[in-house]
Amino acid sequence: MQSIIPTLPAPDTIETYAVVAMSTGHLTEDDRDALHEAADCAEENMVMARPTGFFIKLYDLADSDDLRHGHSESIKRIIQWAKGLGFQGIEFDSAANELPCFPVYEW
Repeated sequence: MQSIIPTLPAPDTIETYAVVAMSTGHLTEDDRDALHEAADCAEENMVMARPTGFFIKLYDLADSDDLRHGHSESIKRIIQWAKGLGFQGIEFDSAANELPCFPVYEW
């Protein structure tokens, strides 16, 4: 009988990346709107909207364009913090924890 589980490549040859999850409450209303705009843009492939928030894939390059789309200083600090810790993505989710080191916004 043939196995239905395919033979996988060695783990060190599979591309992976680390993502930090945090509350959508850390987004300003303007950031939320800018992320929706980015997610709706056909040329944008680094932002994905979901019913409960957003995924942002971060560029590997230090001088990358992660800080575009009219981001506030607040989200810029979050992006720089995440990149500084080696994360390659941020998940903003309405059910994720609020992090005490960042402000929380009501909108």
